[in-house]
Amino acid sequence: MKLSKDNPLLTAYALGELGAGEAGEVEAAILADVSLRTEVEAIRGLAGELEGELSAEPMPHLSALERARLEQRAEELGRAERARAALGGRGGGGASGGRGGGDVGFAASRRAA
Repeated sequence: MKLSKDNPLLTAYALGELGAGEAGEVEAAILADVSLRTEVEAIRGLAGELEGELSAEPMPHLSALERARLEQRAEELGRAERARAALGGRGGGGASGGRGGGDVGFAASRRAA
């Protein structure tokens, strides 16, 4: 496998996101090319820095009401998705004309809270 330093597979490899087969191919490529090894080390270093910085950030918490609304909306979307799948992806758009129309109602109810 021939890789360049800007190939996204290097980032996926560095972050442990590849399956065994693909990871093996990338590993063979980086063992054969010092510049690729250096790039993977740099990616891992940056990922570590970002993880450290982000872990220091305060984590916002949802109120019980916000969590309930999100769970309700997720359930509604899940039902709609299952209905679309049952119809073979046909129809089911309703007054909104398709996907996404229901989000407006959720946003409006969110503002009203």
